[in-house]
Amino acid sequence: MREESREFRSLLQTYVEPVKTFELDPLTVEESVFTGFRMFSPAKLSAMAVYIAQRGEQIYKNKLNKLLFYSDFINFYLYGRSISGSKYVHVPFGPVPQKYGEVLAQLSKKRMSDSKPKGALES
Repeated sequence: MREESREFRSLLQTYVEPVKTFELDPLTVEESVFTGFRMFSPAKLSAMAVYIAQRGEQIYKNKLNKLLFYSDFINFYLYGRSISGSKYVHVPFGPVPQKYGEVLAQLSKKRMSDSKPKGALES
């Protein structure tokens, strides 16, 4: 097995040219194909989630994540830019915005504070 590995490595070194690497400009790292050429905006991701939740029926987290993904990617396909600038990660039940937990927690906290009657004591 080790001999095969060595032989494979020598073949690669002989016939494959080394990959040329390049440095990314730190100012444009966030705006890449992975973000749909847009800076990440938690406000836009929140607005998308609220919009979908208000207009849909039985929107659970899994369905919401998929609809957010499709919204961003369809907008990217049609206009060359995503809506939210979010990166998406692969999880077993479908794509999820990378900072989804943080945005969802902020939305939940905002909803709880908005639903308190005026003059209610903080606990």
